[in-house]
Amino acid sequence: MNQPRLHAVPSGPSGLSDYAVSPLGMPVALLRNEVRVAFLGRTSTDDQQDPRQSMLRQLGNCKAAIPESWVIVAHFYDVESGRMELDQRGRGENYERYDIPIARDGGVADLLDEATHKGRRFDVVICESVSRVARRTFEGLSIERELERAEVPLFASNEPITLTGSRAQRILQRRINQSVAEYEVLNTLEQSWGGLCTHVREG
Repeated sequence: MNQPRLHAVPSGPSGLSDYAVSPLGMPVALLRNEVRVAFLGRTSTDDQQDPRQSMLRQLGNCKAAIPESWVIVAHFYDVESGRMELDQRGRGENYERYDIPIARDGGVADLLDEATHKGRRFDVVICESVSRVARRTFEGLSIERELERAEVPLFASNEPITLTGSRAQRILQRRINQSVAEYEVLNTLEQSWGGLCTHVREG
């Protein structure tokens, strides 16, 4: 009796899947045993939430999500609104006052600057969610695109971390998450404004 044939993922001379070696696939650096990771975090201003607790949670979720052979070697984070213009991002100072027990290598502006250098310390960037990169889609896409130009993929702990398979599917998931992030912040602002107007009318 003939056995059913198993359909293996097509592979080239390297033994890697066609997706992995595709010009649309991940940089070859990510196929090594050890991958250097930069953590990217952001929390809103300290009157909105506790920056210390938020950053510890974000970093913990990122560590839990990355593959075992990946190592976080740098930490970039900011305490600022995710709705800020990109050229104003990552300029905060005096982070000692937040008592965040995570050595800070700079903010998102420093991350983007180092990503373009030949001797950069990392191969990939991880964030808790794309809403931590930016609340507005344009700024999020701009940061993602700058990293992409430098061949530094951006992953999020709440999205599948895969090095093979369809990139189109990953992009679809990312764009949905970015749209949700922008919707949530606009919806919150509109509700706050509506509440303020009601408060004024009620005297």
